[in-house]
Amino acid sequence: MALLLSVRDGASGETIRSMGTPTAMPDPHAVAWLLDCDDPFARNFTLTWLLGEPADGAAATEARRRIMAEGAVPLILAAQREDGHWCERERSYTEVSSVDTSF
Repeated sequence: MALLLSVRDGASGETIRSMGTPTAMPDPHAVAWLLDCDDPFARNFTLTWLLGEPADGAAATEARRRIMAEGAVPLILAAQREDGHWCERERSYTEVSSVDTSF
């Protein structure tokens, strides 16, 4: 007998998926917590990898849009210089001559 549990989106209350056989599926409480967290990457990963939702589905598409608009990704990209580097080009990948390799 398969036990069915509903996983609901914390923001909208919409049923994301009915989960069966708890031993084969992620804990529904953990999944609900991941879906409700503020990290859009965690939400996208949960939807697509843990729940098997299609990557081009509405919820996953919205989560990917949020990845590029919120949190660390836009901050990292905003710090990128016009030439594509994050520091002066002369400081990137410079040779270090005084490295002790005798260990």
